[in-house]
Amino acid sequence: MGTSSLIIKVFTFLFSTPTVYWLLVFVVLLVVISYLVFIRPRFIKKWFPKWLVNLVRKSVSYLHWDNNNLTKVVGIRSALSYLVLALIYIILAISLFWVVIPWAANYKGHEVAERKRDTYLKKGCFYEKDSLWSNCMSLKSKDGKTIYKGILIAHTKEHVAFFNSKGTVIAKYQKTAL
Repeated sequence: MGTSSLIIKVFTFLFSTPTVYWLLVFVVLLVVISYLVFIRPRFIKKWFPKWLVNLVRKSVSYLHWDNNNLTKVVGIRSALSYLVLALIYIILAISLFWVVIPWAANYKGHEVAERKRDTYLKKGCFYEKDSLWSNCMSLKSKDGKTIYKGILIAHTKEHVAFFNSKGTVIAKYQKTAL
């Protein structure tokens, strides 16, 4: 049996319905007994023999970290594991923001591009109110003929990309283009 299957079986046992109920009952009993031993000692003296009460008190006193190095080690180890987990969660949260912020910007850009594309497909090229610019761009030759017209997607020194009613066009700049 592999280690991972053993761990899975242990967790399956611990978190199965009857085991969880028994663990809850055990924890509640520990809380009630601790309350009765330390907060209500008169109740304990009436119902339990003196030797049992002394044994429980000596055991609890022995397990206090001022009297027992093992309890100190367990306490320090627990605190350190908590700090390590907190650090891991902080790193995960930061890395999540590292991914979420660019994703949100990309999503917004995608949304704007889709809206512009849909508007172009419905209305074609037009001038918006109070704007000096059209929603379309055109690439013209030196003699004034339109080579490409539509929404300018991207351009570099060598290539240009337009979206028009026929689809997306990616082409090299022509030497005669303006």
